[in-house]
Amino acid sequence: MRRKQRVIELGCGTGVVGLVAATLGANVLLTDLGIYLGPIRENIEANKDVVSGEALAEELDWVVDVSENLRSSADIVIVSDCIYYEMSLEPLVKVIKSIVHAKSTIILSCEKRHEKVDLYETFFHLIKDSFQAEVKREFVLDNGNIVYLMNMSPDRKH
Repeated sequence: MRRKQRVIELGCGTGVVGLVAATLGANVLLTDLGIYLGPIRENIEANKDVVSGEALAEELDWVVDVSENLRSSADIVIVSDCIYYEMSLEPLVKVIKSIVHAKSTIILSCEKRHEKVDLYETFFHLIKDSFQAEVKREFVLDNGNIVYLMNMSPDRKH
C-alpha cells in the first residue's frame, strides 16, 4: 500500500481493517450503514495518533446509487467478510463496479462457511465477467471453515 492511495472499505464494521490501511499512510474512507457510523468514528478518534494517512467514515448503503464523488475514485477497495446475505450480493457488486477504475485493486477476504456455499458461488458468478480474481492465501480455521484472501482487478478484456 502506497502513501496517499485512495482506499474505500465497504461494510467496514468497526473499521479495524481500514484503520490499519490509514496507519500505513493511505487515505481511507470507511463505509457502512448509517447506524454504525458512531462507533466507527469513535474508533477513528481513538486511533488518530497512529494514523499517518487519513481516515474518514461515511454512510454507504449498497442499494442506493453511489454518489458522484465516489465513482471511479478507489485505488484500493477493501471487502472484508461482506459475503453473508443473499439480497446484498448484487448491490455489493454494483457498488464495487461503481467505485473502481481500470487500475484499482480489490482486496477481498471471506470465510467460507459451509451453510453459505451457495452465496459464494453466486457472488463469484456475478463478478466473473467484470473482475479477475486471484487467491493469495487461504487458512483453515479450527472449525474447518476456510478463510480466503484474494486480490481482484477489473477485467480489462471487457
